[in-house]
Amino acid sequence: MRPIILASTSPYRQQQLQQLRLPFEAHPHKVDESLTKQGPDEPEEIARQLSAAKAESLGDDFPHALILGGDQIATIDGALLEKPGSREAAQRQLRRLIGRSHDLWSGIALHDPQTGQTLSAVERNIMTMRALPGPQIDAYLDRDQPWDCVGSYKIESEGITLFSSIESRDHTSIVGLPLMQLVNLLAQCDVHLPLV
Repeated sequence: MRPIILASTSPYRQQQLQQLRLPFEAHPHKVDESLTKQGPDEPEEIARQLSAAKAESLGDDFPHALILGGDQIATIDGALLEKPGSREAAQRQLRRLIGRSHDLWSGIALHDPQTGQTLSAVERNIMTMRALPGPQIDAYLDRDQPWDCVGSYKIESEGITLFSSIESRDHTSIVGLPLMQLVNLLAQCDVHLPLV
């Protein structure tokens, strides 16, 4: 089997790939995400293009591998939600989201440097938060510290307590990588899971 490279050092995405028992190496991508997010208006296309750009950015470094890139875009009222980076920004973001629905778009791309082909897919998740008082938001932030997470929550941890409903075709896409789509993309590159 060809080597699999994850174009990310995200611990969340690495844990997801470990779930598949797929051998891989993780390396940081070479994409300036802030510039790419100034591109298309549609969040689905931003997620798709960023995922592909991340995977393709390592093509010269790993010419014999299959390279996996992923990205998430969250939107509410037509505006992008960024990774908060601080407690104060996370608090502001969560207060904006409580009691409302927002979209979380999870993109995935698989790049084959040998053929130059990049396969991609995007999953849309509709995330509806409960109406929460300030003390509950503060308690959540104390425990999960989601400063590096789009939307200011870690769904795989206590972040699940913030939501009243989630509409998703693939719940794994909420964490970072839509694993069902990944299995489909790998099959198109002749890598079939579970590995035999």
